[in-house]
Amino acid sequence: MIEVKNLNKTFKVTRRDDGRLSALKALFKKQYININALQDVSFNIKEGEMVGYIGPNGAGKSTTIKILSGVLMPDSGTCVINGRVPWKERIAHVKEIGVVFGQRSQLWWDIPVIDSFNLLRDIYKVPEKEYKENLKMVTDLLDIEKIIKTPTRQLSLGQRMRCEISASLLHSPKILFLDEPTIGLDAVSKRAVREFISNINREKKTTLILTTHDMQDIEALTNRIILIGKGRILLDGSISDLKEKYNNKKTLSIEYSGQVPKSFVRFIPIVFIASILPEPFRLKAPEHPEQFLAFLISMLLAFLLVVAFCMLIYITTFYTLSPMGIRMVMSSLVEFLAGGVIPLPFFPDAIRKIINFIPFASMQNTPYRIYSGNINGMGAVYSILLQLFWTIVLVVGGKLLIKKALKRIVVQGG
Repeated sequence: MIEVKNLNKTFKVTRRDDGRLSALKALFKKQYININALQDVSFNIKEGEMVGYIGPNGAGKSTTIKILSGVLMPDSGTCVINGRVPWKERIAHVKEIGVVFGQRSQLWWDIPVIDSFNLLRDIYKVPEKEYKENLKMVTDLLDIEKIIKTPTRQLSLGQRMRCEISASLLHSPKILFLDEPTIGLDAVSKRAVREFISNINREKKTTLILTTHDMQDIEALTNRIILIGKGRILLDGSISDLKEKYNNKKTLSIEYSGQVPKSFVRFIPIVFIASILPEPFRLKAPEHPEQFLAFLISMLLAFLLVVAFCMLIYITTFYTLSPMGIRMVMSSLVEFLAGGVIPLPFFPDAIRKIINFIPFASMQNTPYRIYSGNINGMGAVYSILLQLFWTIVLVVGGKLLIKKALKRIVVQGG
């Protein structure tokens, strides 16, 4: 029924750098980049099959559907559907297919749905008897009888999607392409659409190709999966094959919404430089296990100190409308008192003793000094105990401030 072999499609996209000068240059000389939407895509689909065509955004799903429906022509490769090449015999081809794009409408926006249905009947030249039978079927199964006299623009998303699917079936297509048919629908509407699609496939043997990001749609409607990624077919098999191949892999995504700390940015080139320094200057791992253990303990306490300190800063939200200002001032103060601006050895002895006692140096310098051997023996023990002391002080202080801050909360309404 559908035979696809070695489809390739490349899009040529203009590219322009930022700035007014680049915009001026683009008027005379444009830069292009090639995007390989499809690369050697091949598959066969039998009559009456329900196939899930899935993949991430930009994988090539919609491009494939547009080629199969005759909207686009591939750069190379073959595609034969019911004995026809879609882009060469498009008029005859579109009479045998139905297409639903979840984010686009085939209904006329300002007229009642039934008028759109009647226009589609005339466009596809559907016999009156067949049209009435199909109209009754879709109005009953999708429960749209009460809304077909309403202009499309006044329908909810769920109502419109039911009408879109109905419109695609009025001419009794042999193949139905569904691109995100349940996007934005509530659970009840999704269930109704799924049941309808299953009924159409079961009763009329309509071949269905479903593209979606909703795996519940895939599991409820299809037994076969074609997985595409970066324009290539990655898997063609059952849902169990998909789970077996990819379910044992986990992806961890970390998003950081704030700014990267300056100390972290500075640390990256330092690590690189340290790794290429000649032997006399290269930072070495501690020779003694107890020194390395002390370093790990100090690192953990330094991390807890930073967390506790940040907690105190954000508790100020209960007392001021500009906590970010306090955070910026305190971050600068920490950087200065930890030796990030002026190295601590340049401070007078009396001031340096005070700085070494307050918690800021414990957040940054102490782990490094233990690691490098500048602090060892009882000095390392004293520094770790000092870190522990300030951690306890900040945590206890934070708890007391939270209790006090919660008393400032006023709940309005019932």
